[in-house]
Amino acid sequence: MARFISDGKLYDTDTAQKVCTFQKGFKGIIDIITVYKPATLYKTVKGTWFTVCEVSTNELRLFEETEESAKELLSDINTVELYIKFIGKPEEA
Repeated sequence: MARFISDGKLYDTDTAQKVCTFQKGFKGIIDIITVYKPATLYKTVKGTWFTVCEVSTNELRLFEETEESAKELLSDINTVELYIKFIGKPEEA
């Protein structure tokens, strides 16, 4: 589907595991407007997280993610089952 090279590393959506899809927010031309675009979170077999987002028609962009940003994303979109599957079960409140 999509392949990117960043910092000498290959990010390939065909070999990475698709975790979830969501809407990624970007600031518009005017800072008070947020534009949302479809995005997909992936995790590679080496444990690297990344997001691919359709920033405009026929233009995909790679966003490298950290373990922390992936945790935050899965928590923000409230995907409990996916959080447990990919991150682990959180401590009870």
